[in-house]
Amino acid sequence: MALYFSYNQKTYSERQFNKQLERVKSFGFDGLFFPVANANTIGHSTKERKILPFWNMIAQAKSAGLKTGIKLQCFQNRVLYQNDSFTPPMNYLGVTYVPKSDYYPVCPNNPDGLKTFYNITDLIANNTFLDFIYLEHFRFPFYWEKEELDIQNRIPPFCYCPFCVTEFSSVVGEIISTGEQIQSMMPEWLEWRTEVMFSLLSYIQEKVPNSVQIIVALPPLSLIDLPFTTGQLPQGLIEEGCFLSPQLHHKVKAKNLAWIEDLLDQYQLDLRIRRLIPSFEYGNAEEFEYLAKLEKKYSGIIFCPLPDAM
Repeated sequence: MALYFSYNQKTYSERQFNKQLERVKSFGFDGLFFPVANANTIGHSTKERKILPFWNMIAQAKSAGLKTGIKLQCFQNRVLYQNDSFTPPMNYLGVTYVPKSDYYPVCPNNPDGLKTFYNITDLIANNTFLDFIYLEHFRFPFYWEKEELDIQNRIPPFCYCPFCVTEFSSVVGEIISTGEQIQSMMPEWLEWRTEVMFSLLSYIQEKVPNSVQIIVALPPLSLIDLPFTTGQLPQGLIEEGCFLSPQLHHKVKAKNLAWIEDLLDQYQLDLRIRRLIPSFEYGNAEEFEYLAKLEKKYSGIIFCPLPDAM
């Protein structure tokens, strides 16, 4: 069991970062996760490294005795939406997604999104400093922060873009052109979506060393709703050696702390395994202390502090 901290600073100096590492250790954390939006943020050369020197920071953290991980924004990319040729996800009616707030989803079948995903995976491959790769937005689009978590839809909200429809048509051996056709083949559609995600997971597994643990972030949905809504099959991910990280950010959903424990109890009951590393947010010391006590139940806990919490 261990506590991990999601580090999200915008500026860097070696001396200041060393001080921050000591502070992180003083709070009892065992490691750091560094959010990565795209390949430009973790390039190895000065020209590529446009934001933070991630590899230097990771090496510093390792030297300080901390474990390290990278949080990849797999299929969420604001930059792609600035490209006129980019095709956003589409809903069942063929209406393209219009970004709300800071969520810019990308369909896992979109060629531009796949190119970005492959590029960033190749960049982190064979890095001996990493202990974890955290796959965030590794799913079909679902804005869980804003959507209802009690899923009542008869069909998944996204995605029905041309890339999805064309690929599915090739799998089932007939031309699919309408939403009604997809609805009549919903079991096959849902199975195909999970296969898409497992194929992408296989690409990562082939690239990274076996010593690197893969963690897959999950929206805070019930287990039965995840494959339907996101294409994520929790039991299958565990069988592939992954850890699962339900994102139990109670402030975002205006929930109390009891909501976190209730959902985690359901996960443990249904999965019957401890390969969970839940992600929490906290806004003060009291919340941190309360949530940290759950550490013994799981393989670890990742904390995402709210502004001014630390």
